[in-house]
Amino acid sequence: MRTVTTPTLALAGLEDGCMNIRLHKRLSQAQGYNTSIHAVYLPHCGHFLQAEQPEAVARELLKHFKRTQA
Repeated sequence: MRTVTTPTLALAGLEDGCMNIRLHKRLSQAQGYNTSIHAVYLPHCGHFLQAEQPEAVARELLKHFKRTQA
């Protein structure tokens, strides 16, 4: 599998009942998988981030877009 070099934002809710947050953290920190991943973990949020905390998701997306502009 090739390494992903595209700037990537990984969002997860700390209260996610569908995906174990420890697995998410391990995947986002895996060496050789993605060299430019930025992981953000939202407190008081489950699996449906965009529905549960739309303002926080929008804020993180805007920060990601500004950070990765060429």
